[in-house]
Amino acid sequence: MFEPYSRCYTTGAKRLLILDGHSSHLTAEFDTFCKENAIVCLCMPAHASHLLQPLDVGVFGPLKRAYGKLLEKRMIAGNNHIDKEDFLSLYPPACAKVFTPDNICKGFAGAGLKPLDKEWVLAKITFQLHMPTPPASVESSVSSAFQTPQNPCQLDHKVRSLQKSLSARKQKLSSSPMSYIYHLEKATQMAMNMNLLL
Repeated sequence: MFEPYSRCYTTGAKRLLILDGHSSHLTAEFDTFCKENAIVCLCMPAHASHLLQPLDVGVFGPLKRAYGKLLEKRMIAGNNHIDKEDFLSLYPPACAKVFTPDNICKGFAGAGLKPLDKEWVLAKITFQLHMPTPPASVESSVSSAFQTPQNPCQLDHKVRSLQKSLSARKQKLSSSPMSYIYHLEKATQMAMNMNLLL
């Protein structure tokens, strides 16, 4: 629907389509279609569409409330069963009440998109990274030895535990295997940090 309706409003060579990160958008056919029609897709961060999507901010919330009030009136009148016909009779008046140019503009302003307010947008999507507390000691839990590290701190703890265990067993490792362990740790740390950034 975006392609035919937005074509006549195109002012440059390409069009921007802002999407949530839902996996249904990530298909080869969709990607090819966008490339063929000069559509650039921008996926919003996961779990952020309710904060950044203008219609979610300014229209769909009020629509839900307006529809709920109409349902409530029906229920007060004694109609406790809502079927498709009831829905089709209640939904258009709720839409007419909510889908106004003023509400739509307020949605874009509430999302910080028009006028653009970068600080407002960023303030709503900032998050704190919490590192789990590492176990008190390696001996405290035998099962912790078999748990996969989830962050760089846990990985570092796991590598140090492996090194201590090998030293305690008086196994002499050449520098080559120790080098492999070191490089494996660094590669895993890089991947974990990249994942955190993404």
